[in-house]
Amino acid sequence: LDELIKIPTYKMEKNSEQIINYASLFSLFPKEKGTFNGYKPSLEKYEHDGVLSQNSALIMSNFLNKSISEQKEELDDRQKSQQYIRILFEIVKNVHGDEKLITFALLYIDGMLEENRYRIENFVSIQNSFNPGRKMDLIGILLNFLISNNDSKNYNRNTASKVLSMIIEASGYEHCKEHAIDFMNWIYSFDSSRLSANSYTFSIMYLVNINELALEFVELNGINKLIEMLDYQCLNDYQIAYNVLATLWILSYHDFAQKYFESPSLDLIEKCLKILDFFNKEKVVRITLLLMENLTHRKQCLEIMSDLNGLELIQKLQQRHWVDEDIKELLEKLWGIFDDNYEEFTSIDKFRKEIHMKSLRWGPVHTERFWQENFIHFHEKDNLDLIKDLMALLHVDNERTVAVALYDLGEFAKYFPFGRSFLDNIGIKGVIYDVMQKSESAEIKKEAITCLQKLIVTSWQGRSKS
Repeated sequence: LDELIKIPTYKMEKNSEQIINYASLFSLFPKEKGTFNGYKPSLEKYEHDGVLSQNSALIMSNFLNKSISEQKEELDDRQKSQQYIRILFEIVKNVHGDEKLITFALLYIDGMLEENRYRIENFVSIQNSFNPGRKMDLIGILLNFLISNNDSKNYNRNTASKVLSMIIEASGYEHCKEHAIDFMNWIYSFDSSRLSANSYTFSIMYLVNINELALEFVELNGINKLIEMLDYQCLNDYQIAYNVLATLWILSYHDFAQKYFESPSLDLIEKCLKILDFFNKEKVVRITLLLMENLTHRKQCLEIMSDLNGLELIQKLQQRHWVDEDIKELLEKLWGIFDDNYEEFTSIDKFRKEIHMKSLRWGPVHTERFWQENFIHFHEKDNLDLIKDLMALLHVDNERTVAVALYDLGEFAKYFPFGRSFLDNIGIKGVIYDVMQKSESAEIKKEAITCLQKLIVTSWQGRSKS
C-alpha cells in the first residue's frame, strides 16, 4: 500500500535523539515529545517479577544506550530487531499500572515503523512464524489492549490501532482472520472518545487493502461514516482528507462498493471533489485524481463527474504548476476522457434522463451553452412535454433540484422562440410565486427571481442584438 499510493512517513529532524521521536503522535502533539526526552525505562523490577522475559532489562538498556545510527542499523536487521520487538510487546501485554512505560513501548514501536516502513516485515516474521518458540501473537496483544483500555486519553489507543492495522495488512488475511474481523468490528463505527479521526482513517485505509476486510467494512455500512467525515473532519485536516480519499479509492475497485458512488442521494463523488476547494497539497490532489480516473471506468460515475463539471475542474488544475509527474499524466488522461464524452453528456437525451430521474444537479445540461445549442429540439412534442415535467420538479423536496429546474425554465423562456407564451399558458408564474413564498432557501429565491425576470422580458434575443 505504501508503494501504491505513496503514503508518506512523518518527517522528523535528521538528528532526532531517539527512535521514539519518529512516532506519529509527536507530529500531532509536538509538546508531548518532551515527556520522553532522555527517558530510559527501568525494567529490572518487571523482569524480577516474571512480567518480562529473562535479560529483557539488560537487552533494552544496552540498546537504548546506543547512538541513533546504531539503533537504526540494529532495527533494520531482522534477527536483532525481533528481540526488541518482543520485549516492547511484552510490556504492552503484561505491564499494568505504569502508563508511561506502556506509552513508551507503543510509541517506540510506532517510531520504528515511521522511521522505516519496511521494518513491518520484521513484525510479520514474528506474527506468522511456524516455530512456536519464535512466534508471538502481536496482533492479538494489540487487539486485547484496545478492547481492555479505558484511559481517558486516547493516545495509546491511537498508536495501537495504527500499528495493528499495519501488521494485519502486512500479515495477510489468512494468517489473522478472526483477529482482523474482530478489529474491524471494534473500529468501523468511529467513536471520537475512543480514537482520533486521524488514527481511525489511517487504520481503515490499511484494513480495506485486504479484500475480505473491504467487504466487511462496506457491509457494516462503514462508507456512510466516511461520507459524514467528508462533510466535517476532512474539511479541517488535509491528512484526514487524504486518508478518506485513499480509502475510497481502494474501495472503488470493488463492485460491492459501486452503489455508494452511483447513488444520487449520497453525493459521494461530489463530496470527494469538493475537498479540492479546501486543499491544494499535491498528495491530496493526486489521490483525488486517482479516484476520478478509476471511476471513469464506470459509465454512471463518469456521467456524475461530468455533471459536476469534471472537464472544467481538470482544465483548471492543468493551469497550475505541479512537481509530481503523476499528477500531470493523470490530468492529461482525464482531460481526454471528459473531452471524448462531452457531446454525450451535454445532449438532449442526457437532459431527458435527468428529468425522468426527478433529481437535478448543476452540470453541462444546465448551462447557457446547453440551451443555446439545444433549444431547437423543443419544437418536438416529446421534448416540449419535458418542460411540464420540469415544472413538476418545483414541488419536490430537494432544494438543489428546485433551483436547477428554475434556472432551466428561465433559459427555456430565454432561448426557445415560443418559450415565454408556452410557460404562461401552463401557469408557471403562479407556481414560481408559490415556491418563493414557501421556500427559505436563498438559492431557490435567487433562481426564482431570475426566472421571473426572463419571463417578463419580451425578447432576450432582440435585446442581445441591440
